[in-house]
Amino acid sequence: MENVDKEKLCLLSDAEQKLRCDKVKAGMRKNGVDGLLVSDNADLYYLTGRVFAGYVYISTDSDEPYYAVKRPCHLENRRMVMIRKPEEMTRMFEGESGIRPPRRLALEMGVLSYNAITRLMKIFPGVEFADATPVMAAARAVKTDEEIAKIRFSGVKHRHLYERIPHLYQEGMRDIELQVEIERAARLEGCLGQFRVAGGDMELFMGNLLVGENADNPSPYDFAMGGAGMDPSLPVGADGTIIKPGVSVMVDVNGNFTGYMTDMTRCYAVEPLPERAARAHQLSIDICAELARMGLSLIHI
Repeated sequence: MENVDKEKLCLLSDAEQKLRCDKVKAGMRKNGVDGLLVSDNADLYYLTGRVFAGYVYISTDSDEPYYAVKRPCHLENRRMVMIRKPEEMTRMFEGESGIRPPRRLALEMGVLSYNAITRLMKIFPGVEFADATPVMAAARAVKTDEEIAKIRFSGVKHRHLYERIPHLYQEGMRDIELQVEIERAARLEGCLGQFRVAGGDMELFMGNLLVGENADNPSPYDFAMGGAGMDPSLPVGADGTIIKPGVSVMVDVNGNFTGYMTDMTRCYAVEPLPERAARAHQLSIDICAELARMGLSLIHI
């Protein structure tokens, strides 16, 4: 690593990071905690603009975060300590540049394992603990202008992908074959291929494609769409159904072009589609349009 150029740990501008940290600290004060420690990839990305192995520590007594980094080793920050194991992060509280240890520390209890949580608790004896998950969720729920710009960019890329889907279909294809072609096109469009899904009952690859009666197959996951899947080890999505005339094709492939997820579902069909199915599809469009109208009317109130 000696020949690797040093790189700033935080990729956010000072103003953007302060805006996000201020939202987190407002939630900390509301929940009565003076220290917050995160290591979940989504939270690390939110607070620094990058993912790394380590921790971000936020104190209500400090304007800037502190960092404990395991990997990569070429990152640098004046408030950073390099560590090999979590127990070494207490060096953040030592020396002239250190900060006072917390009295009440929030940990990501909603996403960390029991073993990880108990290990962190042992590092901070005599400290009272709280859950950082609702604090981070509330801060991340209201997006900054920079976050919205990333989501818009991803949305445009996602739309371009969906415009290509009818041209990817070939007669006689199975659902899984069309899905693979869509996923390939997504990667070439710039999709990162990684989707972080919160919740223990949620796991999926790049998306879901359902053809015909497979859409009626239930799934154990907390998704709106089911499907039998290709194997009982992942019972969701395409099951090998041949795409024939008269069946509908529902595509729900995720988009991640910037680290911010976009979700888009579209229905296609190989004509002729039964008139009843066409009416049901139009009804769903009308419902979405009405909900959008109702939402806009609330904004103007």
